[in-house]
Amino acid sequence: MILSWQLSYLQLSKQLSETVSLHSQVRMAHILVHLFLHLIFLRVAVGQVVTAQDQCLPTRCGDFGPVIRFPFHLKNRQPSHCGYPGFELTCTTNNVTQFKLQFPLQASVNNVDIPISANVSVQEIDYKSQTIKLSDLKASCLPRQISNVNSSASPFTYDPNAYGGFTLFNCSSKKTYSSSSGRINCLSGPHYEVLAFRSYYSISQFPSFCTKMYNISDVPDEVLFGRPEYSQTRVYLRWSEPFCRNCEDDGKYCKLKSNSSGRETECVDIPEEPSKGLSKKVTVAIVLGSLFSFVLIALAVYKIVKLKMKKEDQKRIERNKFDDAANEENSSSQIYYPEWMYKQLEKGEEIAIQIDNEDDNNIIKKLAIAGLWCIQWYPADRPSMKVVIQMLVGEGIPIMPPNPFGSMNSTNMKTTAEGSQFSSELGSSFETGASSN
Repeated sequence: MILSWQLSYLQLSKQLSETVSLHSQVRMAHILVHLFLHLIFLRVAVGQVVTAQDQCLPTRCGDFGPVIRFPFHLKNRQPSHCGYPGFELTCTTNNVTQFKLQFPLQASVNNVDIPISANVSVQEIDYKSQTIKLSDLKASCLPRQISNVNSSASPFTYDPNAYGGFTLFNCSSKKTYSSSSGRINCLSGPHYEVLAFRSYYSISQFPSFCTKMYNISDVPDEVLFGRPEYSQTRVYLRWSEPFCRNCEDDGKYCKLKSNSSGRETECVDIPEEPSKGLSKKVTVAIVLGSLFSFVLIALAVYKIVKLKMKKEDQKRIERNKFDDAANEENSSSQIYYPEWMYKQLEKGEEIAIQIDNEDDNNIIKKLAIAGLWCIQWYPADRPSMKVVIQMLVGEGIPIMPPNPFGSMNSTNMKTTAEGSQFSSELGSSFETGASSN
């Protein structure tokens, strides 16, 4: 029976030690998780700061496209406040800078603006002269009647050449016309043709059997007659609003005024050149944050390894002590582990199980004392299970029992009798405490 209790104490000690080690490792795991989340949060937060600072920086489509900055901005890459209304650009899958705009075109009747939508490729943008160079122009068709037109003015102007604009005529398709005219296919039908003549022609040169439709301002031929195959035509447009030449002359950039709902602009210092990666300051911040988190994680890992090694050393020491006690017991049959534990408790010394937590250490003492009560030589000295439970769940450390390992002489008989009386008093006190609770 004593050997059974001895093995039970050994198993209990081992389980408690492993439990404490597990709790420590769990705490360290929580620390590592928090550090990992801290690192992720740092990267996300820094990324948000980078986005907030760099979202309006100059950019481009691919490596060779024109630089895009205010008043232009890239759709789906930059917010609308990075540019001016009507100056929205896009990038194709081939990294070609595309611009869909209202082409500047007016009719001679009351200078009505005609809504011509055009898709073009942007070749160059000159921010000082406020000029944009376009190619591959594809425009929508002209209206048949000016009276049905209702459009706002384009923010751009087309520089007319010396030839002026065009005059449009509706003519019968059965006639043969001057080679100086051009057929507008999108306005022509099976029984008639709409022709465009240069406005500088004299009235006598216009066909008398045709009906004049209206005059328009000068436009590239692609707007009227479509884009010919392998066309190399370059179109230049200018913008007057927003006016940013004063900023460019001062070596600054232009932007919409902060906290302003209107279209007022202001000059700002030129920001850092855009790069494919993060800016230097942001890169340094991320590196330092990552290094700091790495150091904390390394320290935590070191702490876990050190704690684990300490626990292994404690287990080895306890195992050696138990082996020594078992060997001594086998050789002399006089010393047992419970007896050794009793002597340790009687002298007020700690049991060889080293636990940092004070509450866990008290639990071990309770278990040891309760076990020593239960292995008293005389059954009358042993407490009931109810008293044992009160010992384990009650507050404070239970009273030490009489020494159950003494020789059976008269002195020990007296001690045993006193112990029997004492165990009865012990049970009465625990029962009284339980009933009061």
